[in-house]
Amino acid sequence: MEAHESVGHHAADVAVKPQGNNLFIVDSKQARYIDCNNMPLPFGPQFVADVVNRTHVAENQAEWLLAAELVIKAQPGAKRVTLED
Repeated sequence: MEAHESVGHHAADVAVKPQGNNLFIVDSKQARYIDCNNMPLPFGPQFVADVVNRTHVAENQAEWLLAAELVIKAQPGAKRVTLED
């Protein structure tokens, strides 16, 4: 994993990185950036394997059901946002 690179303690400008697979971790003390382009991304294959094999490697059922419940509850209050260049 690439070392954490500080991007300031007030805000992280997520638009400064042109490539994808960026991770910005922001809390009340600092903002950190991790370039994830060369990191393995196992969740997708693990999730598919969970569905096929009825296992719980990528995410356990309780977590998945909670995430689905939160999405369903949030959708009625969602607003479409259009970003301009």
